[in-house]
Amino acid sequence: VHDDLDLFHPLPNGDRGVVATADIKEGEQLVLVPVNCTLHLPPLEDFKKSQEGCSEAIKYLLTHHPGLSPFIATVLVALSELGKGTTSQYYRYFRSLPPSCDCLMSWDDADKAELKGTSIDHGADHPKHVFEKQAQPCISQRPDLWPAPYNSLEQFLRVAGLVQSRAFHMEAENWVTGTKQESAELYLIPAIDMINHSTSHARRNTTLLKLNAPMSVEVEGQTVSFDSYFTMKAQRDIKAGEQVLHTYGELSDAQLLQTYGFVDVELKAGELPQLDNPNNCALVSWSELLSSCRVALQQAEDEEEKDPEGLEAAKRDFLVDCHLLQRAAPDRTEFVLTRAKPLSDELLTSVQVLLMLRPEFEELKAEWEEEQQQKTQAQPVGKGSKGKGKAEQAKGKGEKGKGKASKADKEGGKDSEASGAEAGPAAKEQAQPLSLGTALLDDDEDFAKLVAFALLQVVDTCMSRYATSPKEDARLLKHGRLEGVEEIAPSAGKKGAKKGGKKAGDKKGVQFNEAVQVAGPELNMRQKLAVVVRLGEKDVLQLLKKRALMCMMGMGLGDEEEEEEKEEARPSRKRQRGKQGSGAGGSGQNKKAAKQASGSGKAASAKKQQEEEEDEDEDDEDFDGEGESDDDDEELDEVEREMLDSDDSDKVGYGEVDYDDGPGEAHDRLKPHPAPED
Repeated sequence: VHDDLDLFHPLPNGDRGVVATADIKEGEQLVLVPVNCTLHLPPLEDFKKSQEGCSEAIKYLLTHHPGLSPFIATVLVALSELGKGTTSQYYRYFRSLPPSCDCLMSWDDADKAELKGTSIDHGADHPKHVFEKQAQPCISQRPDLWPAPYNSLEQFLRVAGLVQSRAFHMEAENWVTGTKQESAELYLIPAIDMINHSTSHARRNTTLLKLNAPMSVEVEGQTVSFDSYFTMKAQRDIKAGEQVLHTYGELSDAQLLQTYGFVDVELKAGELPQLDNPNNCALVSWSELLSSCRVALQQAEDEEEKDPEGLEAAKRDFLVDCHLLQRAAPDRTEFVLTRAKPLSDELLTSVQVLLMLRPEFEELKAEWEEEQQQKTQAQPVGKGSKGKGKAEQAKGKGEKGKGKASKADKEGGKDSEASGAEAGPAAKEQAQPLSLGTALLDDDEDFAKLVAFALLQVVDTCMSRYATSPKEDARLLKHGRLEGVEEIAPSAGKKGAKKGGKKAGDKKGVQFNEAVQVAGPELNMRQKLAVVVRLGEKDVLQLLKKRALMCMMGMGLGDEEEEEEKEEARPSRKRQRGKQGSGAGGSGQNKKAAKQASGSGKAASAKKQQEEEEDEDEDDEDFDGEGESDDDDEELDEVEREMLDSDDSDKVGYGEVDYDDGPGEAHDRLKPHPAPED
């Protein structure tokens, strides 16, 4: 450890972090940890070659329970080491760890209810069930390795939280196919895991590497040699008093909370925090997309075919073949929207396909199939080196917008290891998904309106998943308490109560009953974290809304209220469209369609909606009982404007990979923990 580092420096928010006690120059080594000083399980292949340095718990688990997930196995190894007490080589490391970690797995059902509608998945087994099904059968057979109390559920949950919040994950990648698989290399790295995470690229000041090379260092007057090690260096100058910060990965607020139990947001009483995580994302399920397109078609009042369900099924199968829906369970596909790309190519293309009439769809399908057949016939075989190059190039792009839609195709190829001679079929499996782009929208104004309306409907449908609006969430964060309630209190005076008061008498000096706003209970930290996650996802949905409105405004529409925009976006009652084609992959020639537009808005409905919005605004004014000032409302409205005007940020891709991250989550939806570079 660098001499000018304080590993346990107390921070103003009550946490602790690593802080420089003197100026540190760029490139200086901050921490060096030999791999044999980390707590980890070697890959099964390496274990079979050599068991040197492996504890009895590792030998037992890899010999008798090789199918155990890396996460559960690491938790059990840590429990076994804790059971050794002072004789464990990790004793001093364990003593430096906090007594517990408030990860999502420790939240009760009431706390998790605050995350309703977010991307955090609660479908995984309860931690208790995981312990009973996976951990207990292992440790019950070897009480010598897991003595009491380190064979209990309580200790299992404590250590599981520590491993989930502190472990570094490695990944294995097939460089021919580009597919990535979970590796058994999961590390607890002393000292390095003390360094906190920052979402801001500007605040980060470290680089972590794993090097497989002989190394010798002087430790307390003795020379210590090893073959591989982790090294963390300063990637820029670090000033005295500055906190040393790293990245746990390009993770959204939801992923940070789900995995590590925190979000990188500074919460201050009476102030709206800066919610600027560039990695925030929102999910759109296939069912939400399908229902939104149905609403759009109903509003268009098209004369659909007699078998619309059959057409929907054909479109779904086509989207599967085009790599836009996952093959194994297409109805469970979720499109990932990011701040950098709130309207992904996959989502835009899927919306266009779902809104096509049968003749258009059948022509598109025929062109796609013909193009794919031509590509298959022209695909070279035996170009292993070229296949590898393409895989590396795809990794460098780091496009997160493809998310779930493309993940299933990768999973489908996990069981088949491709060699150089198999690069042809592998390339076919990893074919790029269909991308229609905006060519059809440029050619057909009414179709563009229909697509824009469908996207606005997607936003409304997704927003309805949450129990609160963005403005309500902003109020919760600012005031730090739930909405107050009215109570009736006696008040002397000549007049009745201002709000809801009931006159008790008509003589001077008598008492009147007055409605008084009583402040609601304060939010606990878990509730605040949930609000931050909700706002982060709603921010992305607002960006999608902005893109849809921009699509309409580019066709000459004015900047009106959302409901008016959606009313104007509704297409003609009958779409009489000629033969229209589109090239697959966004490269084909599109034929311009002819349509006749007619129809009118629904003024009564718009007026009713406006009245409801005015009533809602009046309720907002009574939020805190004293009547919020116009400045407060303007500040809260500014949040919505900022959400619409959010800037994109550069991305540093860590690659997409699924890995077991413990009973607290089924899997990470987008990104892994940071994989130290080898």
